[in-house]
Amino acid sequence: MKSTFHFITLLLFPVLLTALLTASCKGEEGDAPFCLKGVWMLQKRTCFDGSVTTFPHDGSSRLRIYDDSCYYDCTFASAPTGMMVTPNAYQTYNMIQKGPHDWHYLQGDYTYPLTVVDDTTIIVQEIGSQYLYTRAARFEADRIAQIIALVRETAKSGDGIPLVCEAAKSGDDGRTRYVFSEAEQRLTTANRRLGYAGIGITVVLLLLAVHLRNLKKEKRRIEQELRQIEQERLNMPQPVRQALDSVEADFLQSDFYMDLRRRITGGKHLTDDEWAEVDSRMQGVYPGFGNKLLSLHSMSDVEYRVCLLLKLKATPSEIAGVMCKDASTISSIRSRLYHKVFGKKGSSKDWDDFIRTL
Repeated sequence: MKSTFHFITLLLFPVLLTALLTASCKGEEGDAPFCLKGVWMLQKRTCFDGSVTTFPHDGSSRLRIYDDSCYYDCTFASAPTGMMVTPNAYQTYNMIQKGPHDWHYLQGDYTYPLTVVDDTTIIVQEIGSQYLYTRAARFEADRIAQIIALVRETAKSGDGIPLVCEAAKSGDDGRTRYVFSEAEQRLTTANRRLGYAGIGITVVLLLLAVHLRNLKKEKRRIEQELRQIEQERLNMPQPVRQALDSVEADFLQSDFYMDLRRRITGGKHLTDDEWAEVDSRMQGVYPGFGNKLLSLHSMSDVEYRVCLLLKLKATPSEIAGVMCKDASTISSIRSRLYHKVFGKKGSSKDWDDFIRTL
């Protein structure tokens, strides 16, 4: 009989040992410490007089972010482009377990009872009120980091661990800031860029409108100058015309002109001093020629000298030789000048005919 009992005991011992170890492991798992770290949303506040306030309240909610040693408290409201966050306070905290679901919550110099309903719900008993918080299941890490930085930035204290943000004490609403998620930041950046692009386009359109207005104004001025030149030519008294023709004839027979013609025909290059002398002689023979020409449009030295040679009755090929340019280049210069002055396309010959009337 004893041997039979001993055999049964040996047979059941491993089973009993396994059961005890399994129960012990389950007990250890069940006794895993509660972790407060994370983001908690205030859902309800119950005052000592029985009044209850649920959140969101008046369009805003209360949020607490706990890390390993500090909490960060703020009020926030949702906005179309992000969150409007008002920092309230940040402070150190400690947790002391008193029972399976009961803790002492040490906040600064105060101790408050904290009841863990489950891993997602806690109740904090503070002076005169009971606060029920639930975990915020989805909260972007970048948004959390921004809120923590905002609360720390707003808070002022000599030891770096303030009880309440100075702005919150004074009731300064200027502490409210927008906090954006990464997606919201991209959207805000895109909207800002669109705004800048809109401003840029508006500025460009305004500049274009001013430029077009100036072009029209300049065109009217040139047209008036051309009408005045034509009117002076038509209304010139016969004695004056005869006197100018006589001066021109004398000039064309002068030694200066003859020598200049030989140089032009031979394709000799003129120095700057020689060009200045030609211009001076021309003003004496054709009064107002240079001033009238330059009043119509600004010109480069090359363009103006081409006009001087045209007035001296030089041919396009002779002008090309003196200016050390191709004949096609001289032709382009003349047609381009006509377009500049008259605002329409014209041939190089059209410009030559105009020069001879000045």
